[in-house]
Amino acid sequence: MKHLLLDGSFLEGVIALYDDTQVIKEEKVALGPLANEDLAVYLEKYLKEDVTGFALGIGPGSFTGMRVAASLLLPLAYAKKIPLMTFCSLQGVSTTSAVVADGKRGMFYTLNEGNLKILPLSDLPHTFVSPQPLKEIYPALEGYQIEHSPFKTEHLLPYLKKKWEKQAFVSPLQVKLNYLQ
Repeated sequence: MKHLLLDGSFLEGVIALYDDTQVIKEEKVALGPLANEDLAVYLEKYLKEDVTGFALGIGPGSFTGMRVAASLLLPLAYAKKIPLMTFCSLQGVSTTSAVVADGKRGMFYTLNEGNLKILPLSDLPHTFVSPQPLKEIYPALEGYQIEHSPFKTEHLLPYLKKKWEKQAFVSPLQVKLNYLQ
């Protein structure tokens, strides 16, 4: 069974085709002014495969990127009655360390041991992984140990497999995205 993953939370969107054990193909897509058209072209190409389920990243992340991804995938899931599940986009960054992303206005989204929180700088762990160059944005993070890591679909495979086995699907009409504040 092949599943299609779409995430638009970060500067690059991700579209991937995967099964329970491996990523079959994955592409990064720039989320600029033509993101809707670019993602639609990739989506059309990926849907030529026999897709039996969808996985949608619900952030936290870019308002525009997540809306573009959701506006493409949710109507397809609804119209074609293809099972849909969602995941926290930060799970695609690391499975072993705390993940931190810019939450704007001096706040940070953190995913640590499966718990998503928004924290001030003073409450951040001193060692973490981030999909963003946070030290360039926030000089106050200079003493922190920050590993930069992009989104990787393979980080999500064990989590997604468990969700499919449990049939933890959501209605396309009830998906809530985690926008940056």
